[in-house]
Amino acid sequence: FNLYPMLPINRMIEKGAFPTPPGFDIQADQYAYTVETLLEKGWEQVSNSHFAYPGRGERNRYNTLIKSDIPCLAFGSGAGGNFGGFSYQVQGDLESYLATPKGEKNIAFMSGHSPNKALLSKVQHDIETGRLNPLLFDGNKAAQKLIAQWQEMQLFKEPDSDGLIRLNTSGRYWSPTLIRKLMLTLPTQEKDQTMQKLSSEQQIMLRQSLEKNPGQVLEMLAAQNQCSFEDVIRCLPENCIRQTEGSRIVEILQAVAAWDESVTFIAHTPDAIVEVSGKLPNGKVGRGFYNFDHPETDGGVHGHIYYENCASIYLLERPFMGKATCSLNFINRNGGAMFKIFVGRDEAGELKQHQIEAMRKLFDAA
Repeated sequence: FNLYPMLPINRMIEKGAFPTPPGFDIQADQYAYTVETLLEKGWEQVSNSHFAYPGRGERNRYNTLIKSDIPCLAFGSGAGGNFGGFSYQVQGDLESYLATPKGEKNIAFMSGHSPNKALLSKVQHDIETGRLNPLLFDGNKAAQKLIAQWQEMQLFKEPDSDGLIRLNTSGRYWSPTLIRKLMLTLPTQEKDQTMQKLSSEQQIMLRQSLEKNPGQVLEMLAAQNQCSFEDVIRCLPENCIRQTEGSRIVEILQAVAAWDESVTFIAHTPDAIVEVSGKLPNGKVGRGFYNFDHPETDGGVHGHIYYENCASIYLLERPFMGKATCSLNFINRNGGAMFKIFVGRDEAGELKQHQIEAMRKLFDAA
């Protein structure tokens, strides 16, 4: 059972109606104990989370095939399937489903498959049955780096003679995370079809403009040039910017939280600029999110971040609205701003110099 952050059961756990679920360390031990015990008693592991009773020839066709690229026709209220390059879901509202005229299909949701769907299906199917073919990511340096790291962490057994990697018990326990991280190394389609790469002429003009006035609104420049926020950042004077890998997002957020001092957290969208000033709460990773350890009732920053979407982090030191500013800018894989964290100010309105030095040290350690 996945305790996703938006589920109502989380509030019931906070109120004590349900016990706090065990952490990943205990869950991993429980999984390993279960696998070991069932195998000792002759059960066959037919997928990462399913075992077949000894001698009955049981299979688990649905759970392995649904994760491959095979078409799946969905029947019944709320059922999901895929066919002809589309994924879809049958109407989940029972009254609406039952009122559907005979011979029609009440579809509640439909979306086209991404260009990576075939590869995702192959990886999902293979990992579900305890193996991985590294050749699927041949030429993908980021994926190969991950595979090498997981090999060092002993999530895999030694490769077979056919080149396939077999997952050990720990690897099978972490299989959803392995799949997600591998797929995040693949290029994505731009969501904003109006976005384009800057031409060399545009880059020169932007650099000249930002050299004269580095305090311009970068989001506005991105909109004017129909490019990404990150493309504009890269046109700032070199002495204004420093960069590190987005994979450090958790490390950096926890470092800022450890300051136990007020900062300004900003989310800038085309429709709003939302600012929250206060101490950044600590947090931890769970179910694909970085979750802030902060109750909503206390105010301040709280919620959940899709931390794996972070591709790069920039430290910007530049003037803005006539004042010096220093900020961490977290950039997603499309070059857009996820959010920003600005250095706080003292009672005189001046930047807290020790926070600036702390941010710089984070990049010195890169």
